[in-house]
Amino acid sequence: MKTTVPTAVPTTRSSHRLLKGLCGLAVAGTVLISASAAFADGASDNSVPGATSKTVSGIQAKCDAAIAVRMTKLVQLDAELGAAGNVTADHRAALESTISVTETNLASLKTQIDAATTVAALRPLCTSIVVDNRVYVLRAPQVDVTIRLDNSAARTADRQHQAAELQTKIDALKVAGKNTVVAEADLAKMNTYIDASQADIAGRADSLIALTPASYDADHNVVNPFRSSASKAEIADGHAVYWGARTAAAIIRLH
Repeated sequence: MKTTVPTAVPTTRSSHRLLKGLCGLAVAGTVLISASAAFADGASDNSVPGATSKTVSGIQAKCDAAIAVRMTKLVQLDAELGAAGNVTADHRAALESTISVTETNLASLKTQIDAATTVAALRPLCTSIVVDNRVYVLRAPQVDVTIRLDNSAARTADRQHQAAELQTKIDALKVAGKNTVVAEADLAKMNTYIDASQADIAGRADSLIALTPASYDADHNVVNPFRSSASKAEIADGHAVYWGARTAAAIIRLH
């Protein structure tokens, strides 16, 4: 005799909707991971502007140009931050402050550079453009990677909600006498990857934002572990989506 499924069991339509959503996320996740692998800071700021120039005017021109491109980059970073919907209020405020302070530093340097009258006075000012600000190798990845980390945090919260929905469906099917072993195993794997993603991002954005130009000068690879954490979290999320889709499919088969 066929077992009658109680009304508490979620409808096949809702299971299909969840499966469709998870499959769509799986495709999007593949694109995201590919984009993350290609992540790069852009221009380098390890060379001192004006270093090869011999005249005051020549050095001033090159150092002013170096400041100008960095100012443009900071404006771009501020816009990128403003458009990032998942960045937390604390992270946003801290990064906006860093961008503002860096802009102030560069504006002050330009004033001093334009007023300098000797090559000897200009050299340390031009060096400061790079070593005391680190726009490309530090400030840019602080913004970009923080956005990635906070995006991962938001996705992890979504996956937890989806996993809870799937668990509710499985529990109802068990009450109805269905064999949910496969669905439960798939959901367990989904939860494993959710936990992994959460572990990869825990506290990482705060630590990244706290880095200073001196941190970079002490270790030019200081940002790399944060990029790695962001990539690992994105990959784990892709696996979570995959196993969530498998779980939803297993649930549908039991209706």
